[in-house]
Amino acid sequence: MYKDYYKILGVAKTASSAEIKKKYYELARQYHPDRCKGDEALLQRYLDIKEAYEILGDLDKRLLYSLQIFEEEYSKFELSAEDIVEIKNVAALLKSNREK
Repeated sequence: MYKDYYKILGVAKTASSAEIKKKYYELARQYHPDRCKGDEALLQRYLDIKEAYEILGDLDKRLLYSLQIFEEEYSKFELSAEDIVEIKNVAALLKSNREK
């Protein structure tokens, strides 16, 4: 089971990079350890927010995360190994085209 980084940050799966960054900074200020001294639950919340932004704030990591979600959520539809490989190949092609 994957962590729902979109839920952790409180953004939609279609959120832009700017929206994700804005929400991250808002939450990071709110839950920063300097503001919540001694509260382990709030510290863990801050660490989850930081982890979510590390993934969603990087387009390559966000793409891989999206593939992980896809594989987990759609595995119940009995995709073949070839289908999953093809999906990964398309993702790699999209990534290489973006880098050009």
